[in-house]
Amino acid sequence: MKRKFVLCLVVVLYLLVVLLVGLALSGHNSRGYKVLASDNLVEIMGKQITVSELAADNLPQYFIRSETSSPPLLWIWYEAIPTETRVDIVYYLVWEGEINPNPFIDRFYWIFRTVYYGYPVRDIEYIQVGISRSDGSIDRIRFETSLTSDYYAVFSKHTIVQLDRLSGNTFRELLTDNKGSLLNSTQEIEVALLPNGCLPMGVSTWNHLSTLLTPGNANYSIKLSAPLKYLTEFDYKYYKFVRKSQSDYHTAENHIETSLTILAAFILIGLPGFVISVIHRRRVESQ
Repeated sequence: MKRKFVLCLVVVLYLLVVLLVGLALSGHNSRGYKVLASDNLVEIMGKQITVSELAADNLPQYFIRSETSSPPLLWIWYEAIPTETRVDIVYYLVWEGEINPNPFIDRFYWIFRTVYYGYPVRDIEYIQVGISRSDGSIDRIRFETSLTSDYYAVFSKHTIVQLDRLSGNTFRELLTDNKGSLLNSTQEIEVALLPNGCLPMGVSTWNHLSTLLTPGNANYSIKLSAPLKYLTEFDYKYYKFVRKSQSDYHTAENHIETSLTILAAFILIGLPGFVISVIHRRRVESQ
């Protein structure tokens, strides 16, 4: 009975290793949508401007509260997607990591993130800013927030915020969950831009979810800065963006590829290990 238990335990451990290896090796999918190159010209308000200049001019300004702590913001990636009426810039804030307030959960969460999202472990969150071709104003905003005001809440659920401009700085706001179910709708809210015309954003949780700041958010007093970089196809695949939070523009993970990777890991790792364990058991039994 004891030997059977040990054998079953060995099999379970090998299958777990196979699953982890398969998840680690898969997920490197290419973008499922087309983006503009950084030096491409786009027409805004009747004038030609490069994508890199447009991204720099409309980069949201992020702030954090002095009483909260966070790993450093390393850099900000961007990509640009053209539409008939807008140029959508998706910015990805790259943090050195994220620290769950519960140390026990944090250790296991780090292992999961290493396997699923890849190494080095980074926390990458997006904000999408849609620039109107006709007048250069911000027409659409999308990011992920938390409905709790507690920065250190152990479980901080992602909620999608979508803002569409009605006129001037007045927007209609929709809050949805990750499945697209509507949570709340506000017909009119005012967005107070910074003097340079950029969005004022705050880091509201330990896992770097965002909040749109208003003039009353004076406690967000520390301004963050980081280099702005173009998101290449290589980086998109290497950092497994297919498994990260996605904007209006999605890439579907190739589950056939993932399944084949797990199968290959089983053949190369799990199956030989299982055979070795059986041979070892028979040798022990024959002694």
